[in-house]
Amino acid sequence: MVTGREEEGRHHRVEEATEKEMVIAVDTNDKEGKATMLDDEKAILEQQIVTETARLEELRRINRKLEIKLIVCDLMSGRRNNLDDLSVDILEDVQMAIVKHRLEIRKRIKELRSMDSSKPT
Repeated sequence: MVTGREEEGRHHRVEEATEKEMVIAVDTNDKEGKATMLDDEKAILEQQIVTETARLEELRRINRKLEIKLIVCDLMSGRRNNLDDLSVDILEDVQMAIVKHRLEIRKRIKELRSMDSSKPT
């Protein structure tokens, strides 16, 4: 039984209390501490979820690029004869990748031709 003394860390003043009331008071304080700890853990977990979700989206984006690159390489090497098994959104991305690849090839050909024509013979 504690009389006229402050609890450490909580600054509550306890005048007179029975053992049962003290147990209830300590239990309530523990619940408050656990609730705060749970809130902190929840905030940490939510932040981890946000971080990992962003990482997952980045990995999905990279995976999509690699998948398209593989399809284009398969087409160029002759390992793939048709695109019947692909979805429409993949087909659009493959088409854009092929257009981009063709533009890069044309640009490189122009560079090489300009270098060849500038050489003295």
